[in-house]
Amino acid sequence: MGLLRKSWKIGSLSLAIWLTLSNTAAAKPIRAENIRVKITGAPEHNIAAEKQGETVIYEENLGEYTVCEGDSLWRIADEFLGSGFSYTQIVEDNAQIITNPDKIYPDMRLQLKRKISVRRPTSKEEIRTQEYSFWMPSTWALGISDSGDAFANFALLGEGIRHTVCLIRDKEPTSVQTLSDWEQCKKTITTYVKENFADRVFDLTFTQYQSQEGTKLYMFSYRYLVDGSKYGIQESMDIYVSEAICQTEHIQAEFTGFDDQEYFRDIVFRVAASFGELEVPENKEFTVNNTNMTISPSEPWAVLGIHNSFVWIDTYFDGMLQKIADKQGLVQKNAKERILREGD
Repeated sequence: MGLLRKSWKIGSLSLAIWLTLSNTAAAKPIRAENIRVKITGAPEHNIAAEKQGETVIYEENLGEYTVCEGDSLWRIADEFLGSGFSYTQIVEDNAQIITNPDKIYPDMRLQLKRKISVRRPTSKEEIRTQEYSFWMPSTWALGISDSGDAFANFALLGEGIRHTVCLIRDKEPTSVQTLSDWEQCKKTITTYVKENFADRVFDLTFTQYQSQEGTKLYMFSYRYLVDGSKYGIQESMDIYVSEAICQTEHIQAEFTGFDDQEYFRDIVFRVAASFGELEVPENKEFTVNNTNMTISPSEPWAVLGIHNSFVWIDTYFDGMLQKIADKQGLVQKNAKERILREGD
């Protein structure tokens, strides 16, 4: 079955769209029963009006930097923080060892942190339920993404193969414990990739952020090689994948985004960084697990409590290439052209 796209756009008008999706982990058949995710622009259980349009500040810990001969705080800030003017942030974060910004010495060890400002979504560019909200580009659609045996019943759909599949559920102790040791988590994921995807997953990178409000956000990104030769298709194609995990007080939101453009990572980051938990009346039990939001396959792995995006991406593009290979009369098309065609 090809991609089923439902073009629901979130506008400024008060609206309620009930998505009726599958209540089972199986990708097929899709049954219209028992799952309802209420999307609404109404102000009920909303973030305070005065906070809409404001920004959320996230901080990324870049680690330790050892000062080299000839270094200046301006040069270090320009290279690692994006602007020489951010040298004051380095001074602030290392106040115990920097007494004079004009005097730093070789072998000094500086802690580098980068601050990122993320604008809160307005009512014209957001997904909003009674429990949470997050940003979605205004030109995108909300719907279902599936290919072969890969299925997600809550996805943000951009142009071509530019998709971000979502899994939003109650925060559990297992995932909190897993992510609390981020260094060990990175080692586990790296080992898993080497053992299972060494021939098609490359350039694996990790980042960790925390907002001033205490929301934690973890990301890992990689380049996935679509090898058309295995399916009798000319050429290959790079797909850039980013998995972002956001944990608020009660919710864990996971976003797996992929596109043929590397900068797409920044879009996935903004989607995740804009995620906010909304206030719910005290007499109402807080849960988001009653929507039966599904991503399949959900392959068990050593990173407990976190969706295995590697298997899902692998299954998704295997299904797409199998479908392309089965078609007649397209043998001379290259991999990229045919994959982008399938995504539309």
